[in-house]
Amino acid sequence: MTAYQLKPWTQVIIPHADIISGNLDNAVFAASLSQVVRQDSNCPEVYRDAKKFFQATYLTNSLRSLIIGSPDVVVRKLFNVKQD
Repeated sequence: MTAYQLKPWTQVIIPHADIISGNLDNAVFAASLSQVVRQDSNCPEVYRDAKKFFQATYLTNSLRSLIIGSPDVVVRKLFNVKQD
C-alpha cells in the first residue's frame, strides 16, 4: 500500500469531542508541572484528574514502560543513567 492509498486519519479513528467541536484548547498540550503538583485551579482539569489524563493521552510504548516501571526505572530514565 502506498501513501496515496492510505485512508485519511479521520476515517481511521474518531477524534476526541473537543477536536470535533472545534473547542480544542492548545494550552493543554504544555502542562505547567508546578501547577499540576500544587493542584492549582488554573491548571487544566485534564492534568488534575488522572482518569481524564489517561483517557485523553495516547500511551506510546516508551510512556507505557515509564509508567509501569519501578520508581528506580523512572529516576534512571529522567537522569539518563544507564543500568549495569
